[in-house]
Amino acid sequence: MTNPTPPADADKRPSPATLRFEQALEELDAIVRRLEQGQTELEQMLQDYERGMALVQRCQELLEQAEWKVQQLTGIDAQGAPVLQPFLHASRLSQVHTKLRQENTPHQVDATLDSPQTEPDQ
Repeated sequence: MTNPTPPADADKRPSPATLRFEQALEELDAIVRRLEQGQTELEQMLQDYERGMALVQRCQELLEQAEWKVQQLTGIDAQGAPVLQPFLHASRLSQVHTKLRQENTPHQVDATLDSPQTEPDQ
């Protein structure tokens, strides 16, 4: 059996806990490719599988951390549901402002714009 590029210095690989998401995912991808080829010795396959599971766990941890950060940035309500804010891309925001100027009527475009709400003159 041939051994398609398993890491020669497997004992010297950094701990999954120290890897960035991209590093862990790249290594995991290489392991999956080796396992799919099925040309590795059983012992190496078991080591690769074990390392792969540790990398999956690391990726999940990092994704959960990223999700938590996003929730902190957007906020969550008392029930734990995310507080969603509409995303107005700069070009879309420009279109909205242009349309409002053309109509020449005061409106509240969006609460996230912090523009004061005005009532039309009666």
